[in-house]
Amino acid sequence: MKTQGPGLIYSFNIPNGAYHVNLYFAETWGPAMVVGGVFNFEIHGNPVFTNPDVFTEAGPNAALIKDADMSVANNWVTIEFGNVVDVAKICVIEILPGQKSRLDAALV
Repeated sequence: MKTQGPGLIYSFNIPNGAYHVNLYFAETWGPAMVVGGVFNFEIHGNPVFTNPDVFTEAGPNAALIKDADMSVANNWVTIEFGNVVDVAKICVIEILPGQKSRLDAALV
């Protein structure tokens, strides 16, 4: 597999403040795959996850959720997925007000 295209860029107009982002992925190509889409993930141009492999982490036809906290200062958030292997694919981007507390993180 090879990198194809520039990746994905999503921009959202939201009020300034602290937010928590949940990203929902699924590799649905099939169980015969050895590696799925591998990509880099950035918020406001800052790397958050580098080279996660949805297939390796979750397996075929299973959900993988990656999350991160972020701050918005100009009423815009930009979330970018850069291709590394194959093409990036996101199923859901969920942006919630506030940030994940340490207690929440311990319960997950």
